[in-house]
Amino acid sequence: MDDQEHLAHDLVLSIGPKPGITERLVTGAVKNSYDLVVERLRRSPAPGDG
Repeated sequence: MDDQEHLAHDLVLSIGPKPGITERLVTGAVKNSYDLVVERLRRSPAPGDG
């Protein structure tokens, strides 16, 4: 794992109820996070393959 992957792996995003935090912003953050997880799973070897 290179440094970029390590940093991305340890990234935690916390969003709370504050001015400027919209439903659209939260929905976008969740969707982006989900997409990142799905992409990482696609690149991972299947159980038993590795």
